[in-house]
Amino acid sequence: MKKFGCIFLLLGILWTYLPAQRKADVGLFAGTAWYMGDMNPKIPFLSPGPAFGALFAYNFNPRYAVKTQVTFFQVSGKDAGSADPFRTLRNQSFSSSGFDASAVFEMNFHAFKLVDRAHPISPYINGGIGICYPVSGPASGSFIPSLPFAVGIKVGINRRTGIGIEYACRKLFSDN
Repeated sequence: MKKFGCIFLLLGILWTYLPAQRKADVGLFAGTAWYMGDMNPKIPFLSPGPAFGALFAYNFNPRYAVKTQVTFFQVSGKDAGSADPFRTLRNQSFSSSGFDASAVFEMNFHAFKLVDRAHPISPYINGGIGICYPVSGPASGSFIPSLPFAVGIKVGINRRTGIGIEYACRKLFSDN
């Protein structure tokens, strides 16, 4: 398995953490993870597994934030059933679960503040660095550097709660 890439589609809920300053958010998220690499070079959402975690974000202003998050994920891949005769002949498979911790810089395209009802919605992008720690599968027990990046949209439901949807990718640097 040359490329071990996890892709997450995450649905998150954020709560304002510091009510006096309104600078920090904490939240939980859940979604799905899947593998793209040698055993699945083209098809998104093939054999999805669960992904969930927690996040903390510090908002510098309504447009820029730094976000840290920890994610648990399960991914799998297999050659069986492939239209590629070389993959069918190789006939390999794997299943892996693990944790990913990351820190990203996030940019909102519109000023976004939960307490500001004039700006209740914003698309955003983020990117940063991370580390993946598989607890099962071919790379278990190793720390794998990652480059996370994502696009999403978030909506303020009220002065303390927001909800969002995010499409995130992790480029992992491992041949296992």
